[in-house]
Amino acid sequence: MKYTDPHKPLTKAQLDAIKPGDTITILIRGKKVITTIDGDGTQRLPCHPFIEELMRGKWTDLAMRVGEGKLAVKFARKLYQMVGYSVCGYGDVFSGNGLYPYDEIINPLWTD
Repeated sequence: MKYTDPHKPLTKAQLDAIKPGDTITILIRGKKVITTIDGDGTQRLPCHPFIEELMRGKWTDLAMRVGEGKLAVKFARKLYQMVGYSVCGYGDVFSGNGLYPYDEIINPLWTD
């Protein structure tokens, strides 16, 4: 199933019906991003094929630089999105309380 309106919170029935493979459109900094529910029920950002290849090889140095906040914010944002990071995890990283600035995320799966 596809949920395409990030401004319209899902109903309880819609939330209960979500299954792996469903797509949900969210907004990150005002830009639409199509996320997917994985086999474990985690909402994932899309993963770029280049990053999938990178993850199969040696990327420890790059991961350490990200974790230490030594990457440009623009690159860090793109990297977290391209590796298919969880949406909640992305929100934590870009919460404005740590290494990187706040990114507003509007997600119909989240309620107050």
